[in-house]
Amino acid sequence: MVLIGPSGCGKTTIWQVLKEAMKRLGEDMHIHVMNPKSVSRTMLLGHMNPDTREFNDGILTSVSKTVAKGSLETRSWVICDGDVDPEWIESLNSVLDDNHLLTLPNGERISFGDNVNFIFETHDLQFASPATVSRMGMIYLNNEDINIVSVTKSWLRTLGSQESSFLREEILSRIAGIQKIFVKYEDSMPVKSTMVGELKIFLS
Repeated sequence: MVLIGPSGCGKTTIWQVLKEAMKRLGEDMHIHVMNPKSVSRTMLLGHMNPDTREFNDGILTSVSKTVAKGSLETRSWVICDGDVDPEWIESLNSVLDDNHLLTLPNGERISFGDNVNFIFETHDLQFASPATVSRMGMIYLNNEDINIVSVTKSWLRTLGSQESSFLREEILSRIAGIQKIFVKYEDSMPVKSTMVGELKIFLS
């Protein structure tokens, strides 16, 4: 599954809410979060030591072995947060199809059960190949889907009761006007941001 949309549009919130809902229904949930784009391919997938011929696990391969060995009663989610790059995503094509197999550089194969899901968070899929895209379900989000009143109320709950009571009516009565200002000057911002990003800067 891929959650696609700009930063701050609720991608992380969606799977976190689903996780909490499943926990309340009695599901045993294990979550593993990583940013594959932030590390090299060898750090992510592992590498073979040319001198000892010993294979050293990478971040993804280590997590994969852990979840593959887990009980089928335990649901495991591997969250890949960040840009989808062909350099690493192509290695997961066999994981995302009906085989559910990850082949390591040393030839070892890891088989995943139906209790393991890969979830990707990214702002677009422009660098993903058709072979990768065709293997995944998509949920598209955008800034227009964001209810900034709800975001503001959530922020108010982080304050003390006295501060929240004082600011609540004042801010919420002006939030529609604030949103119009954000939209009006969005293209002229010196640093590109998102609706939620601009709102949090304003509130802070």
